[in-house]
Amino acid sequence: MSDYEGTPLFYSNGHNIYNVNGLVMANGDSLLPIIFQMNYPLGYPYPLTMMGLPRPAQAHTMFA
Repeated sequence: MSDYEGTPLFYSNGHNIYNVNGLVMANGDSLLPIIFQMNYPLGYPYPLTMMGLPRPAQAHTMFA
């Protein structure tokens, strides 16, 4: 996810959500049950299965 100008905000591998510094964001861990993490240690194998939504007050500054 990036802002309106293209500056990266966060990204995910399907297991966790990371900020631009590569650190797990608050409440961004354990998106999937542990069995998925064990079966897919490099990340969730299905693309386009996550959606990031902007905060309503900032809807004009972000896009997916």
